[in-house]
Amino acid sequence: MTNGVLVHSENWQALTLLQKKYRKSVKCAYIDPPYNTAASEILYKNDYKHSSWLSLIANRLNSFSRIIVTNGILCVAIDDSEYHRLYHCLTYVFTEASMLGTVVVRSNPAGRSALTGFSVSHDYALFVGADENCAVGQLLKTAEQIARYDQHDDKGRFEWVNFRKHGGLNANRAARPKLFYPIYASVTGAVTIPSLVWDHQYGQWATSSEPVKGETLVYPINAKGEEKTWKWGHETAMKRLTDLSTRPDNMGKPGIYMKSRMTPATLPSTLWVDKKYSATDYGTNLLAHILGYSNAFSFPKSVYTVADCLRVCQLHDNDCCIDFFAGSGTTGHAVINLNREDGGQRKFILIEMGAHFDTVLLPHLKKVTFTPEWKDGKPKGMATPEEAERGPRIVKYIRLESYEDALNNIEIDEHAGQAAMRFGFDDYLLKYMLNWETKRSETLLNVEKLVSPFSYQLNVHADGQTRARVADVPETFNYLLGLIVRTRRVYDDDGRRYLVYQGETRDNPGQVVAVIWRETAGWNEAGYERDRQFVAENGLVEGADLIYVNGDSFIPNAKALEPLFKARMFAGIQS
Repeated sequence: MTNGVLVHSENWQALTLLQKKYRKSVKCAYIDPPYNTAASEILYKNDYKHSSWLSLIANRLNSFSRIIVTNGILCVAIDDSEYHRLYHCLTYVFTEASMLGTVVVRSNPAGRSALTGFSVSHDYALFVGADENCAVGQLLKTAEQIARYDQHDDKGRFEWVNFRKHGGLNANRAARPKLFYPIYASVTGAVTIPSLVWDHQYGQWATSSEPVKGETLVYPINAKGEEKTWKWGHETAMKRLTDLSTRPDNMGKPGIYMKSRMTPATLPSTLWVDKKYSATDYGTNLLAHILGYSNAFSFPKSVYTVADCLRVCQLHDNDCCIDFFAGSGTTGHAVINLNREDGGQRKFILIEMGAHFDTVLLPHLKKVTFTPEWKDGKPKGMATPEEAERGPRIVKYIRLESYEDALNNIEIDEHAGQAAMRFGFDDYLLKYMLNWETKRSETLLNVEKLVSPFSYQLNVHADGQTRARVADVPETFNYLLGLIVRTRRVYDDDGRRYLVYQGETRDNPGQVVAVIWRETAGWNEAGYERDRQFVAENGLVEGADLIYVNGDSFIPNAKALEPLFKARMFAGIQS
């Protein structure tokens, strides 16, 4: 099972590639895009700074909206510079009604000076649902919150809270008249609910009994004399008398209090000020300890901020989250931490194009996968057996061809009318062929016959040099097809290699798809007949409803994959 996917690519290109395979299957996203401030400003080709930034964000959000599940949630980190523009962008891509809330995070307790003279210590986390019916998750209680539950009984920890409702129109007697009834409070602390009969004429409860000696009649009336309501109806209160008690209120008068049981989680506040949210301590400094050197990456978020954002997004066991502005990889780190806490199998997809992908993001995740605690680039100890068991097993790393790589693989056919598609390149170098007289997409790529699918190469520019590197054509097709791989097997037929995938697609769930790759260079009719027999004898397509194969074949019901490969690679894969 793959626990994570790391995509080294420009994020719009990567999101486009993921459309088929992950359509409506990603539970949530956390992104921390450039804030567009002087410290993190994007270099633009014109003066339309804010509109260019909005175009960047809107394009990515539109692509992302196709892969998030219907009850999924997106969280975006931002500061004051683009907050209001981002808010309107989110309401445009989703809806106004889908906006769930904005959290103010004290990410920089020490503050940073602003031109206006203020010391800025916060940024924001905006939460938006994929539709109007999404609900946020709860957060674990803090140590301070837990400390309030300082009482114990046979059911566990609790605190005494006033039984009278407060705040909101729904807490007034006029709104809920049947929740306004008398309670007799005893000096011993006991509570008595008298026998009550509803008086329809006057719209109130009537009772035939009076308080006895040592009891005080108490109604839910606050210090201002306002008539409020109790939190439970009188029948429920009678059944739960052991959870009620008479205690002096703030004015020293007898009041009715109830046991508020401690639950492990609570609704998220819109103000996060805990020290664990400090980006300096648990972002910059934490990353420096993991990697062993400072200034590895500018402005990484606190891993605890991201983890709590994912909790609010309701990222549960076996769910997948995506970060398409992955930066230093904090989102992946947060997912690993969440899984280590509860043994879950949450998955992540991280997309990043910068050079720091190799120098920061990749080593960051490798190290925290090995063990949780680091100092000065060295592990503080081996992972415990439980931590190791709950850590990632397989994280896939893929690099997509960049725009610059595509330019390095273009060949111009200057002879008008000459076929641009050529076969038989030296060493199977994958090249894009441009003809002066045609712009048809089917003339652009040499995939007419992928006779050597394991040997194709692309000119890739990295570290200041351009080198020919093997391109994973089978994996590329899996993404273009949207294949959810269930099995991957390699076979050998006396030196002839076979790579066989079986799985299904989100477009046709339940339909078993088999994809067969093999080296067919130099095959004649006898070779294809041997191929047919080998596939049948080894059951390579057993149970398959749809079969794709590279190149020619005698395999019954098999389809050549090249036409679909070309169509989706150049025409887009959204449909």
